[in-house]
Amino acid sequence: ILNAGLSITGTTIDNGGIVLRGDSVSAAKATSVTLGKTPSGSGTLILSAYGVASGTQIKDGGTEIVSSGGTSWDTTVNNGGVQNIESSGLASATTISGGTQNVNNGGLASATMISSGTQNVNNGGVATDTVISGLFAAQNIANGGSGLATSITLGGEQNISGGGYGSVATIDYGFQNISSGGTGSAGTIGAGLTGDSTGLQVLNGVQVIS
Repeated sequence: ILNAGLSITGTTIDNGGIVLRGDSVSAAKATSVTLGKTPSGSGTLILSAYGVASGTQIKDGGTEIVSSGGTSWDTTVNNGGVQNIESSGLASATTISGGTQNVNNGGLASATMISSGTQNVNNGGVATDTVISGLFAAQNIANGGSGLATSITLGGEQNISGGGYGSVATIDYGFQNISSGGTGSAGTIGAGLTGDSTGLQVLNGVQVIS
């Protein structure tokens, strides 16, 4: 456990883990930490109240857990890496490059960039200002999760299923798929992919275009 006022920089955690737990006077901080280095690695960084991490690299087998007032900035989630955001945790400016980000139970993900890999938003989790850009980039929203002000481009996909809600600012050569019980809205839809629409909406639920 790394307590208030303490910090680590440039550390690699290939096995085991570290918990950051600060207080209202002083945060516990981690900068430029690498989680998971080898395929068998399982490094974990847990950000609890007043735990702050920036510049984290999550590699194969690595996991970052952001919960209970923890904050993560400028994290990169690579192939096989996982970032979990829950219980009032905040992750901002995360880049998903082949890995997975899970936003659940009151967690908030802001300004996530998905170039490949997956963002899953469920059970009261909220993702705002997400950019889904690339053929292997996807956002999945269900079971009380919300995705707000999302931009979908260059073959990216937003999938909204039962109990999920997604509002899209822009669909530009991207896909918004709404299945039964999901609700979605789309703002600007350009021209191109199918007929005179760059965005392709496949609907089984509810869609509002405003």
